[in-house]
Amino acid sequence: MPPRLPGHQALHLFRFNHLLLVVEVTSESTIDADITDKRIQYAAAGIPRYLIVRLDQKEERIEEIEEYRLDWSGRRYRTHAVHRRVLLLDDPVEVTIPFDVLEQA
Repeated sequence: MPPRLPGHQALHLFRFNHLLLVVEVTSESTIDADITDKRIQYAAAGIPRYLIVRLDQKEERIEEIEEYRLDWSGRRYRTHAVHRRVLLLDDPVEVTIPFDVLEQA
């Protein structure tokens, strides 16, 4: 995952060809860029998996994690799954992580 950036304008500075998964943790102040601008840039860069972690209003707990997979023909993301309470991934690695474990980190 690329380093956390102060603004999405700087994303073009990083090479994405080695990345298999990007995880965005949204907040009220970044949600628009996280779910629109960055999604378009990541898809254009060919990153095959994209997760959006949506937090509650207090930004203390995970409400859900949206999993997107790249449609290579159109270079845009398609919804693959919406995870609630447990993150279950089968690609690029197989993992099962309850949200409460993620929230402790």
